[in-house]
Amino acid sequence: MSQGADGSDAFERRYTAGIVAPDPQPPAPVAADATLDAPAEAQAGEPFALRGCVVTPNEVHDPGHVVVGTDGNISAVYVAAPAGVKVLETNGVILPGLIDLHGHPEFNIFAAWEPPQLFANRYRWRDSAIYRQIVRTPWNALQAAHLDVVATRYAEVRALVGGTTAIQGASPQYPSEEALVRNVD
Repeated sequence: MSQGADGSDAFERRYTAGIVAPDPQPPAPVAADATLDAPAEAQAGEPFALRGCVVTPNEVHDPGHVVVGTDGNISAVYVAAPAGVKVLETNGVILPGLIDLHGHPEFNIFAAWEPPQLFANRYRWRDSAIYRQIVRTPWNALQAAHLDVVATRYAEVRALVGGTTAIQGASPQYPSEEALVRNVD
């Protein structure tokens, strides 16, 4: 990992620099019956490697390589380019694993709540008695007993075991330590 003059690593420098280029123009709409003849970068069923700034829960490799096997699963993470597979340049950050695009892991310790009725909008269910009974009151009891951090750690372990390595929307339950699952907020 390359260190900057201020001691920061390449990922931190890129992250704090922010987005400096304007958004690209969206592509023109494609007709439903059109055939796309863009060349494939990797053949289906063949292993390949993605090259970019690889961020794992424990380290950053810039550049690094994530190898995807014939089954479509991540088979390895390397610093050097792996032999025997096509390497695809991403020019970006790679978080190997699944990304939960919006989750609140602290509530994942409970069984999934299925609303018993259709609500007028997405905010109304929070005022329902059944939601308070099944979700909110138990969570409030955990917080009152100072078990919210332990419960959230448990939920993060469940996410990791399921392959999730990053969550957008995780709550800041850790005043003095880093979360197990990367928070992409």
